[in-house]
Amino acid sequence: MEIRANKNFLSIRRIFIGLTILGALQSLLGLIQFVSHKSLGLYFLGESFLSPLNKDLARVFIDGGRLLRAYGLFPHPNILATFLVLSLLSVYFLYNKKFLFLFVATIFINWLGLILTFSRAGWIVGIMASALFLLINYNKDLLLIVFLTFVTLSLMFSWAIFPRVNFNYQDFSVQNRLSDYQFAWEKIKEKPWFGHGLTFAMGERPIHNLYLTIAVEIGLVGFSLFLIFLIYLFIGNWPASWRMEIGNLKIMLLALVLLGLFDHFLWTLRSGLIIFWLVSGLLLTSRVWRK
Repeated sequence: MEIRANKNFLSIRRIFIGLTILGALQSLLGLIQFVSHKSLGLYFLGESFLSPLNKDLARVFIDGGRLLRAYGLFPHPNILATFLVLSLLSVYFLYNKKFLFLFVATIFINWLGLILTFSRAGWIVGIMASALFLLINYNKDLLLIVFLTFVTLSLMFSWAIFPRVNFNYQDFSVQNRLSDYQFAWEKIKEKPWFGHGLTFAMGERPIHNLYLTIAVEIGLVGFSLFLIFLIYLFIGNWPASWRMEIGNLKIMLLALVLLGLFDHFLWTLRSGLIIFWLVSGLLLTSRVWRK
């Protein structure tokens, strides 16, 4: 049974190149923001207004001190973290030993940017996605580069990473999410089948879970259709090799699915929607059919 590959693979590779370059640039911007504790004045490119006086910014508290999380050109560090996970997967796929220094530098810069977002979900999913990619596309040189990069940065920022990953139920973000889940459950029980309408959840309060947000807004019917859509994306092109471009897109989609457990922006914010539909759209248009 012959497998015919779509010609869009070349364009997908170019998109991976774009994600790699943009990820490195976003990471460098995030590094400067983190060090200077202010924005760079790139408001015309969508940069958030970052200032020590702005109490609404996302920060982390380490040993009584406050650190500004890296934003890049995104409205929140968690969205930057999501983008950098996709960028890292793109770098891994494009890895070429002939340009070793360039790839080592790019992987290091992207992981540095991801760490400076202080997104715990981003860290966890970044590690899981990297492990899955390296398991499917084993390359001992790339594995060594990723491992040494991760260990080096973990040691450099251990003073900030370990307090951040020390979960406890008294943590504000944990309490906030537990409250979100209770709120969402009450709203789902009020209108279970067709929900309260689009933008309702964000209009009243954000629910930090993609799937609960969908269930609240368009009900269990809409939620079921969304799950069917995700399953369709995963099982479509199943005969294709997971070592090909389409396999990397599926790992990206899996990363987004996992990140959706902790936030809502893939459904509610423009930048999140662009990220989700970039990956989903490429999977939909790059079909591999069996004759």
